[in-house]
Amino acid sequence: MDIIKKFNSKWIQYIVKATSAIYQKKQELLTTHGGKSIYLLVQIVFLEIYLAFLSVPVYLFIESNRLSDDYGVTSDGVHTYRVRRTLTLTGMSLTLLLIAINVIFSTVVPLIFLPAEETPAASNDLTAFSFQRKNWYDGNLFWKSSYSPQKGGIIFSYSKDGENWSVNARAIVKTKSADYSIDADSKTVAIAYRNGKNISVLVANEESRYPGKTFGWTNRRLAYQVTENDETYMQPTISITNANNIWVAATKEVTSGIRIQKITATIPNGKDKVVLSAPKYFKQMKDTSKA
Repeated sequence: MDIIKKFNSKWIQYIVKATSAIYQKKQELLTTHGGKSIYLLVQIVFLEIYLAFLSVPVYLFIESNRLSDDYGVTSDGVHTYRVRRTLTLTGMSLTLLLIAINVIFSTVVPLIFLPAEETPAASNDLTAFSFQRKNWYDGNLFWKSSYSPQKGGIIFSYSKDGENWSVNARAIVKTKSADYSIDADSKTVAIAYRNGKNISVLVANEESRYPGKTFGWTNRRLAYQVTENDETYMQPTISITNANNIWVAATKEVTSGIRIQKITATIPNGKDKVVLSAPKYFKQMKDTSKA
């Protein structure tokens, strides 16, 4: 214990002397000018940093009221030690507080306020079937789309260069399926998507700011609607014709597994009426996957 106390005493005496030396240099700085003042300022900065690292362990464990009795420090030395200890520990506490705040804002806050990153999906969970078109070029911007479980629907992103992408929040299509198809040109974009057991269609054109970064959709229309509980329409494909009509094809699946029927619907662009165009009798095929 005597060895440790003796070591601490020498350490404290050195800190007090170094503090006094720095104080004298500060006083000298007040009376000097020109290049010498710059030299003194640089010296003071480096000495302050050196003294801070050297004295922090002592400041943490030895209070100023012990210096006089335990280590034989003079009253002036005790006063200097007390001031330096208060300033150093206060500065260190503020620094640690700022670091903690920075860590909180850089890690915790983004998790609360920023949108979650899209979770990578296995296989084709976000884009469904390969025969369905998902991306296009409107003559000015590249567009890509995919199903986003986090957004609860189909999202559309645009890019000028094909590298930097931004999401068009107005174009999000609320659905719980990645089963959809798109056709587009420089004047019109149309999407046919699975909406529950039905197939719905949305169209965007000049009236809804297409082409543009913030286009929206016109009123939703039903292309195919089930009439029986065991029916489901799926796998839609869509095409815009030169006659400004929209053709939609879909697969009608009956859960009994007896047949799969494919029919087409023509939706005149800009009109509310949906005209089904299909033969009276559909070709029936046995669904071997459910046999």
